[in-house]
Amino acid sequence: MKMSITSEDANKICAIIDAQGYFIDKKFYPREIAVFNDDIQLCVEIPQNMPILTRIKNYKTILFQEYHIHGIPMERVTTKGNTSSECENFSVKNILYHLYNKVKREGKIYLASKNQQLAVLLKECEILFIDLEQSAIENEPCPSLCAFDKLCGRPKSYCSIHASVYKKHQRTRCALRKSENIWRWVQSKLQETQFWLGIREYCVAKHIYGCNHTIG
Repeated sequence: MKMSITSEDANKICAIIDAQGYFIDKKFYPREIAVFNDDIQLCVEIPQNMPILTRIKNYKTILFQEYHIHGIPMERVTTKGNTSSECENFSVKNILYHLYNKVKREGKIYLASKNQQLAVLLKECEILFIDLEQSAIENEPCPSLCAFDKLCGRPKSYCSIHASVYKKHQRTRCALRKSENIWRWVQSKLQETQFWLGIREYCVAKHIYGCNHTIG
């Protein structure tokens, strides 16, 4: 059973973060990390650093994950000068610190993510975040990526990385698209809560002051 967090806690989320990459021999090798809120939409390509012997040993697994999960090859996709250039020589942990510092604000101190592998990295970095894999907002769990795609009907390719590698019939699990969908969902939950709080306020006022009293 997922732990439920309140809308008050959800309102402290500064951005949604996601990462896509290769999970090999119980280790996560990110190839892209994205953050999304109303002000910042950023996707960073991460150069792969998988040992050559690991690549050779897990060749078939690597191909499966590329073609059936996220669609990002091991080789560099984008060119210098795009959004990833500001993190060109950073380690993965330093990229996470950089992105967190870029989006956090006073009163908005939590990242949020629905990604088991990324959750491990965020914990290692001691970055404040809400794990939507383990938590629900007001008892409602975060929808799956497939559910978002069916609901939104958005193109399967979104960020510049996936736009560069998209192939027909290929799965493209995009970190930026996933981050946007989750951000929109969180905001809709907050708006829904505000709506019902307004209704409750109206009902209380009507009970106290009578039916002619109006709110706002």
